[in-house]
Amino acid sequence: MAEIEQKFGEEEAAKVRACLAKVIASEVFAQAKRQKRLLEYLTAETLAGRANLLKGYTIGVEVFDRDPSFDPGIDAIVRVEAARLRNKLLEYYAADGSSDPIRIELPKGSYFVRVSYRGGETGRQPEAPPVTRRLAAILCADVKGYSHLMEKDEGATVRTLSSHGHVIAGLMDSHSGRIVSTAGDGFLAEFGSVVDAVNCAVAIQRKLGEENAALEGDSRLDYRIGINLGDIIIQEKTVFGDGVNISARLESLARPGNICISGSVYDQVKRKLPLSYEDAGLQKLKNIEEPVHVYHIRIAGPLPPAAPLPAPPGISPSALVAPTDKPSLAVLPFANMSSDPEQEYFADGITEDLITEFSKLSGLFVIARHSAFVYKGVRKNIQEIGKELGVRYLIEGSVRRAGERVRITAQLIDAASGAHVWAERYDRDLKDIFDVQDDVTRRIVDTLHVTLSPVESQRIGHEGTVSIEAHDMMLRGLERFWTYSPDGTADAQALFLKALELDPNYAAAHGWVARTMVYQWAMRWIEGDILDRALEHATAAVRLDDHLPFSYFALGWVLLWRRQKEEAIAAGRRAVALDPNNADSQMFLSLSLSAADRGEESLTYITSAMRLNPHPALLYVFALGQCYYVMKKYDEAIAAFKWGVQLGDQFPPNHLYLAAIYSELGRTEEAAAERDRTFAAAGSRKLPVIKMMMFEGETSRRLEENSKRIGLA
Repeated sequence: MAEIEQKFGEEEAAKVRACLAKVIASEVFAQAKRQKRLLEYLTAETLAGRANLLKGYTIGVEVFDRDPSFDPGIDAIVRVEAARLRNKLLEYYAADGSSDPIRIELPKGSYFVRVSYRGGETGRQPEAPPVTRRLAAILCADVKGYSHLMEKDEGATVRTLSSHGHVIAGLMDSHSGRIVSTAGDGFLAEFGSVVDAVNCAVAIQRKLGEENAALEGDSRLDYRIGINLGDIIIQEKTVFGDGVNISARLESLARPGNICISGSVYDQVKRKLPLSYEDAGLQKLKNIEEPVHVYHIRIAGPLPPAAPLPAPPGISPSALVAPTDKPSLAVLPFANMSSDPEQEYFADGITEDLITEFSKLSGLFVIARHSAFVYKGVRKNIQEIGKELGVRYLIEGSVRRAGERVRITAQLIDAASGAHVWAERYDRDLKDIFDVQDDVTRRIVDTLHVTLSPVESQRIGHEGTVSIEAHDMMLRGLERFWTYSPDGTADAQALFLKALELDPNYAAAHGWVARTMVYQWAMRWIEGDILDRALEHATAAVRLDDHLPFSYFALGWVLLWRRQKEEAIAAGRRAVALDPNNADSQMFLSLSLSAADRGEESLTYITSAMRLNPHPALLYVFALGQCYYVMKKYDEAIAAFKWGVQLGDQFPPNHLYLAAIYSELGRTEEAAAERDRTFAAAGSRKLPVIKMMMFEGETSRRLEENSKRIGLA
């Protein structure tokens, strides 16, 4: 049963205070100054109705006089003293308080005290508050095997649970959620937005997975999360009803470290959040009259490709293996060790900055961001990750930010042996963050004996802006962009524009504004002259820094959608020349070449992109299918587009191409089925095929004819 924070009238509160005075005056608490202070503080906050808002940081500063830099993740005083207080209360009621009319307890996993009365009454309620109803997203979570873990090691389990609770509270705040009840190992939360609820659940599982990776054995806690959208009943701050009951049943179906959602949630997020959804069909849930359509969202572990990568014609599988004539490495996501979960963007940004810096060096082979971030929060040893990515070295580290101070640790590890080749810790002011990144880059380059060209020697290290604030806006924007959602893209664009307000000459910020505008246009989220504005920003990026690969990457996308294919190809070639390790640039160049009917050359670049990105994103697989379509290699094209459907079935072009190919091959039933899936994914039966695609010439005519034949254009 979920633990509900009690409410007290003035008369009841006075009785509780009188009982508290007896408790802290007892012999049991005579020498327990810290426990007395903590009990007085928690009782006062509970009576005031504020205890559910308490966090370990607040208690550490206000009760135990820790300074503002206090980090509950390092200094365990709150968790330790809470456990001691719990034991002191048990001792008191066993020795002196057995006949007390009121019993005060501190439930495990919470910071509010529980009051019970002799005879079993618990926290008599004042007059019943009014009852209201509304539609809401309800998130229910608990720990798999909690009772077993408590039996094996209660202390370690409670410490981890407390640490996880602090993380969860912060993520709830940042996603506009409200925790309405807690139990020892779980909680129930309400959201006004389904997207916020799912994003919060994903953030919780990823962050806690990351924390669990640093723990051993039975000290790891794996949460299961269920989310439902439905009608709920609200009485003061308590929620109940079928909407809540279904979320609890979904939580019991969720796999440890993952999320289970109802069909009502899936319908709202399927086109907005690019996650890995698994349809579990209709399920009969306990005490729920009607069957519920259930979907799983996979978070824990890398997402395995649903089908093998088709072997490019005439190219052996060895073409997808990292070269042996240069050091190969991957930068794994740095762990956020800050007490504030909202600093996740900062740790991810450090990782992305380092990937960008190493990627520009021709003497290295560097795995792309997408494949590196597959391992965020995943429990795997170094040797496994190195083998899966096909690299010799891995870089990992952590970031702890507190106010204007930052601590960064970084290690270069031999993936074959697991041995540390180089390691360093930096304790610096935030204003020195660029110098820290530059030093990490140079030290690893020196350690690996990488030969730099004269231009690389001159340009190695962070560049683009001297404004810490503008850079911070950039990192926040990237975090939002990678959600690939309408709101996330709009938020990212606003943050990139703020970066430009702080530094109008920030070339990368101009490039990212252009990139978000192109994405909004391509997804049909915004119409009008947005491509013209995107062109202005992309052109500004190139003008401000014509050696920045991303400037040309952003410009290329704008030109491609404006159907300036030769100019787009030229921009793509320039981006690849400046950064031969940039998988996204190679993927973009492949798309551009396919649009110009150059299938053979397109295949060369997408093969190279997939070598750099061995866990390819959906667009890479689509680019592979496109070049096969141009080359009229339909068996390979079908395999690629089917793989893309399994990675994300709400991406209309994969279904569209499958329909067109089946139509050309005379497979009418399959063509009709893919036509209907195209309309369903696009949300409309009005699908201007030629507007959606980038082709011209013979391939364009072939696509249009086959699409018209089955009613797609």
